[in-house]
Amino acid sequence: RKLTPDDIDAFLDLREAISHETTHTLQIPGKAPERETLLKRWTDQITHAVNLRLGAFDGKDMVAVIMFYQDEPHPWIKHIAKFGMYSRKAYWGQGIGRRLLDLIENHAAGCGITRIEALVRTQNDLGVNLYKKAGYTIEGTKKSAAFIDGVY
Repeated sequence: RKLTPDDIDAFLDLREAISHETTHTLQIPGKAPERETLLKRWTDQITHAVNLRLGAFDGKDMVAVIMFYQDEPHPWIKHIAKFGMYSRKAYWGQGIGRRLLDLIENHAAGCGITRIEALVRTQNDLGVNLYKKAGYTIEGTKKSAAFIDGVY
């Protein structure tokens, strides 16, 4: 479902859990944004025509999230949006990511977005395979883009 400012605490809990479960995201343990900063950002973007935050829940627990956004509504690139997604490790491979992708793709079609971009670590086999199965293509690979535990 679409996330609201009331979901910030569940989001922060998910974000912290993810930071301990995987290095596939840019989440760092103990380095979440300030709650008030998030609250302002989420409140400011509730009515944004493109930007969208969706969460998947198991009861009251948020188990996955996808954030769909435009960097800048510049006239030359206003057809492009990006997304970031992550889920708790216990929920990997259950189709939640595919469902979240379907939802943002439908949203994109309704607001004039014709190109959707994502950054994903090449070591994230599940993520890469999900995106490929969904019709996304790899357009390039950044060399030495992440340095984790002494390895590029």
